[in-house]
Amino acid sequence: MADEAHRHGLRAAAHAHAVQAVTDVVEAGFDTVEHFSFLTPEGVELRQEVLDEVVRRGTFVSMTVGMLPGMPVPVPAIAARFAAIIEVMSKIIASGARVVPGTDAGVGPGKPHGIYPHALTHLAELGMPARGVLRAATSEAAEAVGRAGSKGVLRPRADADLPGARQLTPRRHRRRHRRPRGVPSRPPGPLTPALAPDSARYELRTLRKDRSTCARPAGQPS
Repeated sequence: MADEAHRHGLRAAAHAHAVQAVTDVVEAGFDTVEHFSFLTPEGVELRQEVLDEVVRRGTFVSMTVGMLPGMPVPVPAIAARFAAIIEVMSKIIASGARVVPGTDAGVGPGKPHGIYPHALTHLAELGMPARGVLRAATSEAAEAVGRAGSKGVLRPRADADLPGARQLTPRRHRRRHRRPRGVPSRPPGPLTPALAPDSARYELRTLRKDRSTCARPAGQPS
């Protein structure tokens, strides 16, 4: 299946929880493995040789993360192994594997649709550096689904918009990114250099204040 997808210029993703399933889809050459859980009937068993191969190939691991604080783990089979799964997730991130956030949103009350911001916080709590979290949610995620260069990047002729943010402490920033306010769908004015070093002709100029399209966050001075 993966070979046929590649023959047509498509990427192939596999859904795999069990140890043997994870091993099989990695060997088959799938581009992305959803969950990558290494579950066994008794618990969780990380196979280091499989993880090493994922790192070598550059296979993407779509890690199932993100849950509303204080809510129970929604799937009983996962809940019974949760501590071991968290340990395996941390090892996968530490290995340097290309991890992108997945959520399984909608499977239970603790994982409603819109849980994605919590998934990014979860990656950080598992040991991923802040820069890695940003990449996982943008350029790496775009490459994982075959949209590298047009999604998840700030460069000339890409599809990204650039929201601006005032000074925020790390704690306040984590809260803000869950409920952005007043982010325009397109920059309100011409754009300044530096963000596009590969193109001398394309300039990004400083975004002008536009109170009609970009509301000031509550409590922020003008």
